[in-house]
Amino acid sequence: MLPGLDGLAVLRHIRVEDEKLPVLILSAKGAPDDRIKGFSCGVDDYLAKPFHSKEFLLRIERLLTRASWNRDHAIGSGQEKSGEMQRYAFGGNTIDFTTLTAECRQGTIQLTEQEARLLKVFIANRGKPLSRKTLLEVGWATPV
Repeated sequence: MLPGLDGLAVLRHIRVEDEKLPVLILSAKGAPDDRIKGFSCGVDDYLAKPFHSKEFLLRIERLLTRASWNRDHAIGSGQEKSGEMQRYAFGGNTIDFTTLTAECRQGTIQLTEQEARLLKVFIANRGKPLSRKTLLEVGWATPV
């Protein structure tokens, strides 16, 4: 119920950039189908209105605790603190999202920001079909 873009589109944008950022949806939509859509898009927790403030604070506390576990692990492994994907390797290929380049047998390919965003959404959703709407929202930042 946001102007121009719905919350799930915002969530998809967030997940392309950072799979580890804790996200809690607060929504007036509490039907099982709405919650299922949220979880299938990558939300960590979903709380429908009305809710008790103590429950809200406890859910936030749990999300932040789990986020600190991920952050501590990422720091130990040399990744960025934010959890944002910097590089992705598959087969003999590597995509560097920092320099927007891809390395393959044929050499180096310079990527546009749009191509990098689309590659991130494909990687984040490996093995899952993606709708035209999702691709347009992520790749072209166009609400559909």
